[in-house]
Amino acid sequence: MSGATRSARGRRIDEAPAVGRTRAAVRPARRYFTLHGAAMVAIAAAALTVIGMLYLIQTSHVASLGYQLSRLQNQRDQLAIDNARLGYQVAQFESLDTIYQVATQKLGMVPLTRHQFMQVQVPANDQLPANAPQTAPPESGLRRVWRELAGIGRGQAPAQGPPALAGGSTH
Repeated sequence: MSGATRSARGRRIDEAPAVGRTRAAVRPARRYFTLHGAAMVAIAAAALTVIGMLYLIQTSHVASLGYQLSRLQNQRDQLAIDNARLGYQVAQFESLDTIYQVATQKLGMVPLTRHQFMQVQVPANDQLPANAPQTAPPESGLRRVWRELAGIGRGQAPAQGPPALAGGSTH
């Protein structure tokens, strides 16, 4: 290294600057942050540690979700079994034999022995009292405007019963 010296920071300083150049042009660019081998290894180890921790956290979360899913599936299966058992009990209680036994033994009912039929005369339609037509209470103007803005319709019953079918027959 003839003709050059090193500064305290380890930069090379020329003894004689080049002709026509200013001192700023000759100065090499500053390195604000330099890493040595040990620092690089420490940073890489820290990054790998963080990545490993994130992987372990994710894996443990997935495992706990798997256990939760298994528990919920077991619960669903148990509820399906309970539902089937309840369906069987309902079918058993709906049988006529069971109804008869419960009615006679638990409720103290007795079978019907004497039958009596009654005839009831149904009055003709012209003898029935006419129903007064029902009318809705009058609606305020603000309420009508709100219905129109909101697109809410209002249904009314037809005056003459149901409309005729397209084919012309009623059955």
